[in-house]
Amino acid sequence: MEKRRILRLLLCLIWLLLYCQLASLSKLEAETILETAESTESTESTEALQSTASAFSPRVTSSEAPCVSSEADSTTESAVTSTEASDESQIIQGPVRNSGEFRNFSAKGIDLVEEPFSYGEHSEPAGWYPLHHTQQFLAGGDLLQDWVQNYQYAVPESSGTVPRFELADGTLPDFDRGYHEFGTNITEAGGRLNTKKSLRLLPGDESEKKFEVILDTLGDVVVSKSQVDLVLVIERSTRMIGTTGTDNWTVLKASLESFLTDLFAQGLDLRVGLVGFSQTEAELAMMKYRFMGPEEKKHPENYRYEDFFSNNPETILNRDVFSKIKDTAVGAPTFLGIDGGLFLLGLPQAGREEATKILCTITAGAPTYFPTSSYYQNPQNENTLLSVQESLALCDFDGTPSTLKFFRAKEEHFSGDGLQASGEDQENARAFYTARQSQSAHVSWQAIQFSVGLEENTLPALGSQGFFQGANQEALTQALQQVLPIYQETIHQATLVEQFSPYVTFEQDSVETAALEVTEDGKLRVTPTNSKVMPLEISGKGTLSWSQLTLGRDTGVRQGVRLRYVVSVKGAYRDNHFYPVSQETYLENGTESRAYYAQPSIRDGPKEPEPVIPVNVRIISQVKDSQEKIKGMQYGLYRTEAGGEAVYTSTLATEEGWSDFSEVLPGDYWLREVQVPKAFLTSGALRVTISETGEIIGLPNTNLIIEKERKPIHLQFQQHVAGLPLSEGSFALQQASQQIPLVRDDSGNFQASLVLPGTYQLVELAPPLGYRPIAAEDLGELTIAPLGEITFSSGEVTVTEEATKRLVTLPTLQRQLKPYTLTIKQRNTENDALLTEAGFELYDSSPLDDPTVEPIAVEVEQADGSILFKEKEQSVLLQPGITYYLKETTHPEDYLPMQAVLSFQINETGQAVFDTLGEQSPAETTSHFTLETDDLANHLKIELVRSPVGKLPKTGGAGKSTPWGAWSVLLIGLIGGLLLERWYQRVNQEV
Repeated sequence: MEKRRILRLLLCLIWLLLYCQLASLSKLEAETILETAESTESTESTEALQSTASAFSPRVTSSEAPCVSSEADSTTESAVTSTEASDESQIIQGPVRNSGEFRNFSAKGIDLVEEPFSYGEHSEPAGWYPLHHTQQFLAGGDLLQDWVQNYQYAVPESSGTVPRFELADGTLPDFDRGYHEFGTNITEAGGRLNTKKSLRLLPGDESEKKFEVILDTLGDVVVSKSQVDLVLVIERSTRMIGTTGTDNWTVLKASLESFLTDLFAQGLDLRVGLVGFSQTEAELAMMKYRFMGPEEKKHPENYRYEDFFSNNPETILNRDVFSKIKDTAVGAPTFLGIDGGLFLLGLPQAGREEATKILCTITAGAPTYFPTSSYYQNPQNENTLLSVQESLALCDFDGTPSTLKFFRAKEEHFSGDGLQASGEDQENARAFYTARQSQSAHVSWQAIQFSVGLEENTLPALGSQGFFQGANQEALTQALQQVLPIYQETIHQATLVEQFSPYVTFEQDSVETAALEVTEDGKLRVTPTNSKVMPLEISGKGTLSWSQLTLGRDTGVRQGVRLRYVVSVKGAYRDNHFYPVSQETYLENGTESRAYYAQPSIRDGPKEPEPVIPVNVRIISQVKDSQEKIKGMQYGLYRTEAGGEAVYTSTLATEEGWSDFSEVLPGDYWLREVQVPKAFLTSGALRVTISETGEIIGLPNTNLIIEKERKPIHLQFQQHVAGLPLSEGSFALQQASQQIPLVRDDSGNFQASLVLPGTYQLVELAPPLGYRPIAAEDLGELTIAPLGEITFSSGEVTVTEEATKRLVTLPTLQRQLKPYTLTIKQRNTENDALLTEAGFELYDSSPLDDPTVEPIAVEVEQADGSILFKEKEQSVLLQPGITYYLKETTHPEDYLPMQAVLSFQINETGQAVFDTLGEQSPAETTSHFTLETDDLANHLKIELVRSPVGKLPKTGGAGKSTPWGAWSVLLIGLIGGLLLERWYQRVNQEV
């Protein structure tokens, strides 16, 4: 009996719950469900509209249902309700907004508040139309109509102020593919919105022309991943205390509580981890206690994803990170906090690999401790980064039941005093951020400066995907919402507003609508829809509005809508002048931001178009950053950017820089350079418009001047001796009192860079050691003409024209050695005593071949005991390239005579070649040679070390003798050695 009572009680409870659930349905929802179930009538266009439902209705979430007004629901015959508008009605200036309230969404905002398009004045003879205009029309391609002026979608404006989007469909004409673009390209962090308004003349009665207006709107959205892992890296130094009377920690905690509560209420699959950093450490807050032994705690690889992440706001906000500042120091080792956050996002144990990873740093300013390269660069290869785990292994750490801490350890891994941030230290911080961001490209890097006060240049680098500032709770909450938006549609709960101009008559029955899709291969798919189910409204004051538009991308395609209607010019304005169809057309997004549409113009009337009168056009060519005009420039006007045959060609520029076009028909052209003097860099084509008054619209400035940059001149030359480059010496280019030094390299090249024309004298500042100097007038004069002609007075100059520079090579300088003097010294090998008794003669032909030959120089003993060869009281000067002979005439007592003759020659490169003539036994003789130079000559000094003849024994024995023999081979190191080496050292010391 008791069991039956319990069973009946349970059945009653279940029935009560079902009744309450059914009763919770609104009357409106019940009626909608009933109507859907009973409806059996549908068309193909309605099915197409329903297949892209998100393009026409708000996105439904667990906390948001679409609002449907009872008025719209009760309309059965047509959703287009209208009131006959007066022909002379004035245009409404204010926007038409949705009356419904839409909350709990964050649309991708389009922040433009003014039209970006430019138009002519009503007072112009031809009327009013876009400055960037064309007679092309949609679905007409390259066809032209004299009665329309559309905005030119086929090519971008020359100023580049209005971004353009182009469909990839190659089957469409250029004009059909072009759209205006608001926002960025499709990425994981943004979307785009495109608009296009175009019109064409319909075939029919010429007495009253009818014009078809087509208005396209394309939307985009970035679909967030279903899972998100967010790590907040929060500074805990005294910089976070805030100003007097402000508790920054309360503000921060309240902002996060509001932010997290809202996110979790939306059903987002979000997990949050926390890292705090202060003077010496980074603290990784543990959300869930898990018992580990003391040894297990010492190894970070034992920690798991579930230890640090939580989706419980109460658990998150009660961590010690939010309790107070860590200590009273201001030190901020931000790099430790960053690596702690990356450590959490990289936890593999039970982690969520498919989740979107976001790292958001909240700090009061720039870091004051900075990582050195040894902290994150591989010591074996500085181009290789250490992993986060390898870097953290350089720190000390411990684990507690609530926190994993990493401490700064060895000083070689960080720098800074904790108080100030020098430029070098900030550069180290930015280098660290860049390295980690390239290593963790899958992570979205965000940063918030809190509170605002200092201008920090390292923080934007830390938040490379988003850097925000929050000085109070409201600003901080907004910054956090930008870090992780809920919705990202470019068009959300929007209203399209069309305000007709007073010059046209709008045919209300002509309205048609269509759904648009941009397929993955870039084709535009148009599906007609039933306008009766569309919330279009037409006011009695000349305004059409289309509300509740949510356009985005789902299932791989971008969505859009098309509005078509027909207008005509009112009778009072059929005077053959152009008038705008609308005063203003814009899309008012759910965020109350606006995206505007360019306004085309139409005309009607019996008058024939005024004949186009050719105009004369002048362009002035001028050197950049000066008033100097350029002669010899020539330009052409072309129909296409690619070039081809010029429609018009200018004259060659005069001395005043004037290039003239004659009899040019006004219109749009591409201006290209036909001839450019070789001294100047070439430029690309410019999109220009020639007006009816001869004005050129599209030049970088409004005074018809085109500035040109000169090509830099790279000058080089070499000096040779015997066909080999010689890199010693120094040169300069002299212009008045200014000198431009030439830089030499090890290959014997002397180089300088020039830009300005002028006359330069090549001068030698210091000749190569041992070589004859060259007078300035013999080196030559370099002349650079204003238009690029280059001449050199001492020979032919070679000019190689390159795209970005001119390589000028001067003739090679041929160098000659200075003559040599010859000095000999003789020393005893046993006691180093100077020997002064020997005599020598110097010949310029072999005395062995011709015993009657006369010596060219006689020896003269010097005060130091050396022998200098002179002729008529002057030192004899030996010339390179001549073979000389040295013969001993008397020998010192107790020394064997030298019967051989020494021949030697110094060639033109300074190398010495020696030979011994005649028979002579080898001797224990060594020789030392030195070379010196001065302004007059080079000096060759030979030092002979001779051994004396052995004496007889006192006992009367035969005794021993050691002949010192012939001349030794005098390897003086001049074979690319001693002479060149000593000169090289001498020159380097002087330079």
